[in-house]
Amino acid sequence: MIRFINPLELLYYLGYSFKKKCLLIRQKKLPCKVISIGNITVGGTGKTPTTIAVAQRAKKKGLKPIILTRGYKGKAKGPVFVNFLPLGCEYLDLIRGERFVDKLGDEAFMISQKLRDVPLVKFSDRYKAGILAFNILKHYLRKEEIVFILDDGFQHWGLYRDIDIVLIDGADPFGNGKLFPLGKLREFPEGLKRADVIVISKTENEQLETFIKKINPQIPLFHSTIKIKALRRIDGSYITTDSLVNKRLYAFCGLARPQSFNDTLALLRAHIAHFKKFPDHYIYREKDIINLIKHSEKLRCDYIVTTEKDKVKIEDFESARKILYIEIEMSIPEDFYDIIFNNNLPVHHT
Repeated sequence: MIRFINPLELLYYLGYSFKKKCLLIRQKKLPCKVISIGNITVGGTGKTPTTIAVAQRAKKKGLKPIILTRGYKGKAKGPVFVNFLPLGCEYLDLIRGERFVDKLGDEAFMISQKLRDVPLVKFSDRYKAGILAFNILKHYLRKEEIVFILDDGFQHWGLYRDIDIVLIDGADPFGNGKLFPLGKLREFPEGLKRADVIVISKTENEQLETFIKKINPQIPLFHSTIKIKALRRIDGSYITTDSLVNKRLYAFCGLARPQSFNDTLALLRAHIAHFKKFPDHYIYREKDIINLIKHSEKLRCDYIVTTEKDKVKIEDFESARKILYIEIEMSIPEDFYDIIFNNNLPVHHT
């Protein structure tokens, strides 16, 4: 049922609906399977670690994943090709004077760093990105091997998806229930009717499960959890997680939902002396890091720790050498991978 509370929501919904209708009329299909990973809210559901996990599992199954992303907040207009060089291709679009992370966007850059043998294309038009990648890689790979992974694609109407995976934050599924810009919803929850698989991330939520099943009774539903894979200094060295037990930590991050990082920190069993929150996708300057270090010393903290997403934006700073970052991985039940790779799904919803 459609419900509007504020004229701003109505204005957003009308624009959203018009764009959806226009793009669906012209929707195009890539020559290989497309697995989309998206959500119905703005930020903070775990799309990036899930994209990495799906790509890694595709490789284990003998497939050749290619990631298509818009590279949110990345300055490059595109297309930008990354990790194509091992395949003999020399498509790497660089801009002098700009850090590559600023050009790609922090999440896309992190994916490219974690999956150095997986081609990634940053471009706003994911269909054109896929065609460009396919035309390059068809000389090196068999068509049957290729699978496109569409990052943040649930509302990318211009491209047909074979599988739509939708992530929902179990701790904060729909925010205040309002559409953007008054809330975090990109679309109403009824949009979950067209999802093929739903993953509730971060925490279980029985009430949310019941709500989802009313909207989409046959939907395969899974839970994912975040696990700490490693703890490292930005200079590359490892440190054991046990060494942080009962230590004083100075934590900082620039995430849509900082609480998720706070929840991860709790696994370290340390004392959080201070937690500094920056805006999502914040572009750090070296003086930010210097100020953090000074503040941590004033509070007599043993370590400064951040996220892997934030790490990629500060790793070039000399002052950041000893800052720690947490490598995480997404854990999803095996049945999830069996479903998305074996095509054992209900009829796809448009």
